[in-house]
Amino acid sequence: MAAVPEGSGTRFAVLGAHRGRWSAPLWKALRPVGHARGLRMIDRASRRALARREGRG
Repeated sequence: MAAVPEGSGTRFAVLGAHRGRWSAPLWKALRPVGHARGLRMIDRASRRALARREGRG
């Protein structure tokens, strides 16, 4: 996870992985779930940042 200033905002990044040949089929099957979960995490972080900026958090 990383966050750096960029212009008037912040660039935020998250990277995760699991290594191992045996797990490739499992992770390929779970990729859509992980993608949706990642989007929810980004949305939640965005809402929290907005609330802090507006003085609600």
